[in-house]
Amino acid sequence: WYILKILTYIYSKMNRQGGKMSRLEWMNQKAVFLWMLLFLISCFFLTGCGEKKEESIGKIEYEVCREDMLPKELKKLIEERKQHPFAMSYIYGEEMYVVVGYGAHDSRNLNVVVEDFYMTDKAAYLDTNLISSEMTPSDATATGECSMYPYIVIKCARFDAPIYYNAP
Repeated sequence: WYILKILTYIYSKMNRQGGKMSRLEWMNQKAVFLWMLLFLISCFFLTGCGEKKEESIGKIEYEVCREDMLPKELKKLIEERKQHPFAMSYIYGEEMYVVVGYGAHDSRNLNVVVEDFYMTDKAAYLDTNLISSEMTPSDATATGECSMYPYIVIKCARFDAPIYYNAP
């Protein structure tokens, strides 16, 4: 409010002394007024732009699936999309399959690792990483199969919240 009062004061001074000031002085005051107004508007809009990290309400229990454990339709969808990075979920009855693929790579020794899979009040978050199979995942909880088209499929209980993927 103080800035608004200052702006009002400057504007009223500009209008009252319009005839007594030179044109250059009046333009300088007008420029100061406009800059302060721009600053005020910027402060107003930028205060709500911070990103809040949601707190986890719990880990989601899951199982990494081999290819022979997948429904046929899901296998077909993966085959269609594996050339390019992708992320998707597939519902089959009361189970949900969550798939993250990293697209085509020159190397066969790549592996997808699940770093974290957790639920918040509003959404689920899946954090995966692509590593070389020579590396051993330190904190990783599960890994997919090594491939030129690395992807991982995890199965969990069905839920209705959106899933946010950190990769690819």
